[in-house]
Amino acid sequence: MATEWAHLPNAKHIDQIVKFFTTHDLPDGHYKRGATQYETWDDLFKGQHDKYRDAWDDLVDYLRAACTHCSWDIATDAVLPLVVQPDCAYILDLHPDVVRLMAASGNQPAILMEAAVIAMHKENV
Repeated sequence: MATEWAHLPNAKHIDQIVKFFTTHDLPDGHYKRGATQYETWDDLFKGQHDKYRDAWDDLVDYLRAACTHCSWDIATDAVLPLVVQPDCAYILDLHPDVVRLMAASGNQPAILMEAAVIAMHKENV
């Protein structure tokens, strides 16, 4: 299946997140977006929406149809940096403790990818 995001530099990493969160249901209440996540969303997406509109809209629609509410929140938070910042995919390979530290120090992609890294790490331990 060809996707609107297949041409993006991080397409394989986006696919990794999509696959995980469409096959692993997390219970509601497992994750709740806070003010930091909302502010980071705004900062990262500012000025980028038009450039990535088709890919982003396709991703959101796909995830909304395939994920539980909680999984959708985590997945959309994690894929946003991968869509708009091609140099952040390495965060997916880091240990959750490192990502927590990066997020605490204000690294925007880490702030949004933290919950996904933790969830995906627990499955592989």
